[in-house]
Amino acid sequence: MRPALASLMLLATCVAHTGCAGGASGHRPSQHAGHRGHDHDRGGPGAGTVAAAHACRAAAARHGLPRSPHLGAAEEYLHIGFGLVPVVHRHRPSLPRVGHGHGHGHGHGHGHGHEGRYEPVLACARAALGSSPESLEARYLLALGLLDRHAFRDVLAQADRVLARRPDHVGALLVASDAHLELGGLEAAEAVVERALAVKPAFPALVRAAHIRHLQADNTTAKQLYARAIRMALAAGQRLQAAWATAEVARIFQAEGDAQAAAAGFALSKRWR
Repeated sequence: MRPALASLMLLATCVAHTGCAGGASGHRPSQHAGHRGHDHDRGGPGAGTVAAAHACRAAAARHGLPRSPHLGAAEEYLHIGFGLVPVVHRHRPSLPRVGHGHGHGHGHGHGHGHEGRYEPVLACARAALGSSPESLEARYLLALGLLDRHAFRDVLAQADRVLARRPDHVGALLVASDAHLELGGLEAAEAVVERALAVKPAFPALVRAAHIRHLQADNTTAKQLYARAIRMALAAGQRLQAAWATAEVARIFQAEGDAQAAAAGFALSKRWR
C-alpha cells in the first residue's frame, strides 16, 4: 500500500482506538477559537441598541438559548451572540468552499458562504458595543458577523482594533486571516495565521495554515498540518471537523491525480459525518 493511502487508512482506526490522541494539545477545537473569557462589561444599553436587543433576545428564544439576567446588558448580548455562532454552523447544510474573485476556492469551517444568517449575531455585537464600546469581545463578534457579509475590509478594520489592544486574540487573528485571503493577500494571511498558531496551535489555525500551504503548492506540509488537525479533532470527539479536514486532504490527492487516495479520503470523510 502506498504511504499516502496507508496514512488515510491509519486515520480510520482513530474512530475506534485512542492512537490519534497523541500530539493533541489538550485544547478543545472550536470553529471560532478565541471567544473565551469575555470582558465582563457592565452597564445599561446605549442609545440605539433597543432594536438590536430585541433581535438578540428573539434569536435566543428561537434557538432555545438561555438568557443571563444576572449579567450586565453587554454581557447578555455577548452571551447570546456567541451562543448563536455554533447554531449557525449546526444549521448549515454543508461546509462550503467559497472564493471571491482572487481564484482561491477555500473553506475554513467559518460558514461565511451563507450571507444573512449572522444578522442576529451582528445585532448582538452592535448592542454590546453600544453598551460597552471598549469591549474587545463585542468588537471581535462584530468582525465575525461582518465576515458573513463579505465586508472583508471592515472585518480587517475591526480585527485590527482588537489586535492593537490584545495582539494574541486568536479569534481576531483568524478572522483577519480569512479576510486577507479573501482579498487576495496570501502573504498577509499566512503571517497572521502563523501568529495564531504560535498562540494556540488548535484546529482552526491548523486548517487555515494547511490551506495556505496548499495554495503555495506545498502539498506535503499541507497534508501534515491537516493530519495534525484531524488527530486533534478526533481526540476531542469532533467528528464533523475531522470529516471536513479529511475531505480537504482528499481534494489535494485528487488535484495531484491520486484517484485511489482521494477516493479513500472521501469515503472516510463521509463515514465520519
